[in-house]
This record gives sequence, C-alpha cells and structure tokens, in this order.
Amino acid sequence: MRPEAGPGLSRRRSLEGFAYNIAQKFTTSWEHIAWMSLEHRAPVMTVDLLTGGISPVVFDIERNRILVGMCRETLRHIVTKVFPANLKSASLVARFGSEIIAESGVRQRIAASCIVTLVEDSGMEAEGKVDVAEQIVCP
Repeated sequence: MRPEAGPGLSRRRSLEGFAYNIAQKFTTSWEHIAWMSLEHRAPVMTVDLLTGGISPVVFDIERNRILVGMCRETLRHIVTKVFPANLKSASLVARFGSEIIAESGVRQRIAASCIVTLVEDSGMEAEGKVDVAEQIVCP
C-alpha cells in the first residue's frame, strides 16, 4: 500500500532533492579530489557541511575548501531562503572505488559516489546520492 502524500513526505522529498543537488554540484568539480584519493590512498573524504570541516586532513587544502564552500553556500541559501529548515547535521561523503591502470598508463577510479545526508532537528533524514560509474584521473 502506498503511503499517502502529506506535509512530512513532501518535505522529505524536497530535502532529498536538495541533498542530491548539492552532491551533484560537488561531483562536477571533484577530479582533483579523485586524484588525491589515489595519491594518498585515501578512498573516502568526509565533509561537515555545517562547519566546513574536511577529513581526512590530507584533503583539507584551499582548492577543496573552495569547492566545499560553494556547496555550503548552496545549502545555506536553501535552508534560509528557499526551504527553511533547522538542520542538526549535514554531511557529505565522497567514496572512490578501486584503482586500475589502463594499457595507456592512465589511472582510473571505478564506482565513485557522493552522498549528502541532511538531518533536521526533528530527526527527519534526507539523503541525496550521485554515482559516477567511471572516473578518469590523470597520472
């Protein structure tokens, strides 16, 4: 049986859409982060979108802070102007899969993903995920 649409369900769907948009914004500029994950053998990057904290520390460089700042600004605009929400937490997790070396010597990452999770003070959680089937990274 399908749940009836109501304010809670509609709100969750809206938040999921916003979370997806932020994840998509992040993945459009993450080639350097994918390269860093290869170089430092760090397959996961985590960001606190409320504070701007980036971990592990190897990813906490100016270039990445600028990208995170753009995502934070989008989130801030959404929750203050477009869709008022009191967030308890907002996180972004970028995962990079296995490394392969192509015959040409080019490194590749397979099965990369970015997940943004927004949690309201009420406890309602919304998640947006973007999968990238194949991410090419220059050596």
